[in-house]
Amino acid sequence: MVSEKKVSRREQFRIYSPTDLEKKWFVEFYTDQGRQRTYGKINQAKTFEERMVLAKALVKELKQSTPDKKPTLVESDFERAKKWMDAQGWRPKSYSTHLTIVNAWYEFLGTKKATPELAKEFFQNLQATKAPTTYNKYLHLLNAILDGIGQGSVCAGIKTIRQNPSPARYFQTFQIKKLSKEISSRDPQLWMFVQFIYYCFIRPRELVFLRAENVLLENNQIYIPGHISKNKKSEYVTIPDAFRPVLEYIKELSPDRLLFPSPLDVTKPLGFDKMYRRHQKIIKALGFGKGYVLYSWKHTGAVQAVKAGIPLKELQIQLRHHSLDQVDQYLRQMGVFDLVRLQANFPAI
Repeated sequence: MVSEKKVSRREQFRIYSPTDLEKKWFVEFYTDQGRQRTYGKINQAKTFEERMVLAKALVKELKQSTPDKKPTLVESDFERAKKWMDAQGWRPKSYSTHLTIVNAWYEFLGTKKATPELAKEFFQNLQATKAPTTYNKYLHLLNAILDGIGQGSVCAGIKTIRQNPSPARYFQTFQIKKLSKEISSRDPQLWMFVQFIYYCFIRPRELVFLRAENVLLENNQIYIPGHISKNKKSEYVTIPDAFRPVLEYIKELSPDRLLFPSPLDVTKPLGFDKMYRRHQKIIKALGFGKGYVLYSWKHTGAVQAVKAGIPLKELQIQLRHHSLDQVDQYLRQMGVFDLVRLQANFPAI
């Protein structure tokens, strides 16, 4: 459940009660005219507890003035979809993103029952307003959720849109030198973060949860526990010799110490988005255009590895990709091919 958007069930009434008191609370309910929302005097209160008292009082008042009715089929389907989502164990940010898609679907339906015809209309509207990538994301998620609540045939006839993704941007060698000098002098912590991504292909979301004990200096390995990894698998990556001397400082840290702790509380991880923003600020100042991001350092590392002649099988293990085909697809989207010998040895005419 997403804590910052907490909705309490009160029959057909719901209290929107975010823990962030900068956000407005309200009571949501349904009438024959559809979904309604009212704020009352809830937001005059300054604490969570005081707001909840006022919210419950508003619900009581609304119940007295609103005829009793059973939840509609659409409300029931929405709740079933939410329960299915809750059971998936998604991370809070993923859950929030998926809930936006689900809300869009059920707001479109209103009081109507989900049918293939309505699904077709929904996705026709979506195609006119969303990019292909977003369209396909909506389709894949709704297919999974509707199948999970026994309505898998609703979107069965709808096809994904062919998309031409923008190639992943990576830094060229001369750009690496320029950025290395600039970032290391202006933000040493960010430069350390960048090196973990470049040499070991560790994702930023994983990196902020790594601890000193995960860095196995004697074996030249870093252990990525399953509970922080994207694919939920516990795996090892190799520490390249070029990176190994930089990690000597880890010997001085306690095993449980986070590598990138919050400056306000060393027991909590630094928000990876903070590193992203710090990185963007520097590359923007240096005149880099759109498409260059913190994650570009992973792409850069992969490209440099191929140019250095590192076998694709070793690159696959370091990238933690499940197959060589996945590595090949990943490199091709950056315009990189394993054609070193062809380029160097192609016979002249």
